[in-house]
Formats: sequence, structure tokens, C-alpha cells
Amino acid sequence: MKVRSQTQAPVQAWEYLVVTTEAESAAVLAEYGAQGWELVTVVREFG
Repeated sequence: MKVRSQTQAPVQAWEYLVVTTEAESAAVLAEYGAQGWELVTVVREFG
């Protein structure tokens, strides 16, 4: 999944982080949400 957070610098820009984990994990979403991150994209890999 890809999460983002807006930096606190004078120039507002988005900072992105890619996390490899179970996308359906409520605990993971809660953990990153508590840190101010917002879910942007979920990418599923098959194989």
C-alpha cells in the first residue's frame, strides 16, 4: 500500500511511503493513521 503525509515545512509538499503488508489489516492502517499517514493506493501482487 502507499501512504502519504503532508510535511510541516513552510512549502507544503506530500511525502510518500510504500509499505509491504496485508492491505486488509486494520491494525496496520490504524498504526500509520495514528502517525498522520493517509492511505493512497493499494496494489495487489499475484503470483
